[in-house]
Amino acid sequence: MNIIYHFTKKSEWQKGKSQNAYESPSLATEGFIHCSTFEQILRSANKHAANQQDMVLLKIDTEKLTSKLVFENTSGGTEPYPHIYGVLNPAAVIEEYDFVCEKDKGYHLPF
Repeated sequence: MNIIYHFTKKSEWQKGKSQNAYESPSLATEGFIHCSTFEQILRSANKHAANQQDMVLLKIDTEKLTSKLVFENTSGGTEPYPHIYGVLNPAAVIEEYDFVCEKDKGYHLPF
């Protein structure tokens, strides 16, 4: 089993689950859903979602994805990030965690 992670607003995830197809805002604007490896989670969240509340962290089994997964760096750096090119099927999400950002401390792993 290969695992990646995605963080998002709880309301957006709930909407995606109810439609059996989660689409992050980046899917419409960039063509893919941003994800992270375990080592990238906190760095990504603190950079891109600082101080946001009502967040959820999704643990995704890549073998259950129905959309294409690509590890790449689209921002000119050297570190590849996992990107899902298409919707995230809820069946690929094997765990959901409340993802809390504490003021002045940032995010912490919920597990």
